[in-house]
Amino acid sequence: MPMPWQLPDVSLLNVCAQIRVGPETLLDELAKLAKLQTAALPDAVAFFAGRVLEGLAASATQAFQLRPAETVIENLDALALTGRIDDGILMCAHAIRRLANEARHLERSIGVDEEATIVALLQIWIEWYLSAADGAADAHTADWNDWSSRTPVLRTLAFGARDAIIAPTTNEALTPLLADASTAAFAGERLIDCRTPAAEAFTRAAIDRYPRNRRVVQVRALHFSRTGHIDQAERLLLPIRNGNPRRLDAETVGILGGAYKNKWMHTRNVKHLQSAWQTYGLSFPGAADSYYLTINVAATALWLGKNGEARSKAQATLELLDQRGIAPTLALEQHVSYWMTATLAEALLLVGDSWKASMLYSKAKQLDSLGGQWSRTAAHLSLHLDRLNGLEYRETLERLLSGQP
Repeated sequence: MPMPWQLPDVSLLNVCAQIRVGPETLLDELAKLAKLQTAALPDAVAFFAGRVLEGLAASATQAFQLRPAETVIENLDALALTGRIDDGILMCAHAIRRLANEARHLERSIGVDEEATIVALLQIWIEWYLSAADGAADAHTADWNDWSSRTPVLRTLAFGARDAIIAPTTNEALTPLLADASTAAFAGERLIDCRTPAAEAFTRAAIDRYPRNRRVVQVRALHFSRTGHIDQAERLLLPIRNGNPRRLDAETVGILGGAYKNKWMHTRNVKHLQSAWQTYGLSFPGAADSYYLTINVAATALWLGKNGEARSKAQATLELLDQRGIAPTLALEQHVSYWMTATLAEALLLVGDSWKASMLYSKAKQLDSLGGQWSRTAAHLSLHLDRLNGLEYRETLERLLSGQP
């Protein structure tokens, strides 16, 4: 397999030699990574890839003049929520982060067959960094050799046009994506997010092949939750929730809470709403820093009639985002991601600022040209309006739901 220092364009070597990743240069780190590949030490490869990711994520926030954070998750959030990075590249980063954490905390042994995927994901991340964050004029991805046999297919999934990913995919084309658990998990999540019909068959094949891989299980459960098969999602995730509390993570809590919430929205059985609220509020390392979990605690609290908690958690959401340098004014004046816009709108509505909330809801609706994201936001907004009294701009918000100008 070609090693990272064998880049065909010498100018790329020069660029990598000038970028700092902590005390070392990017070129130094890649050279170490290449030696680890030669020695067949996949856990160390995952660890080093995570270290490069953390360094470049922090550097990217500075390059975009965003407020640097202490954790890689917060830096990735800031990049994504301000629209600096798209969904595919964000998925690459989080895939590296998860693998690095599994290696760092000895949660499982990283398989030798996963090395190629780790290196491919890291190459895609570095390509993005050099072209977008570092702004190096000579860092063209066309000049790079592929460091891994999996780079082309993962690059297509990460960068590929949404329509191309949604298009019908043959079993023959999907088979290489089952080569290892990490590739299968990444591909499954991307197929789900792009709403491709292949997601059902692929995630089923992935969990059949890798039934004990936590991320593969989470992705299969995500597919079940998104498609309304809530009982199947719950069956897959409850063993993780009820297992070692040190292994509980935001992904498990978020998907399981979402499954219960979707079940309540279909059945209106309050026990499912109670389960959603309790699940979103589970305590584990990092939970208090998750704006996603916090805003969902706020929403489900409101629907349960816990108005005080709803307002308190919504305010906490705004404060968490403000710590990342993301405020309602920024979202109104500049481009931020769809979900960031919708989250700020929801939080503002629940703390009582219905004017700013209406403006951000309107912007969110305009950002979603396909309508799939807005339909989920609108369902929540409708439930909120049913439970909030005395809103000054209720008619404005109701017009958004009705489609009136």
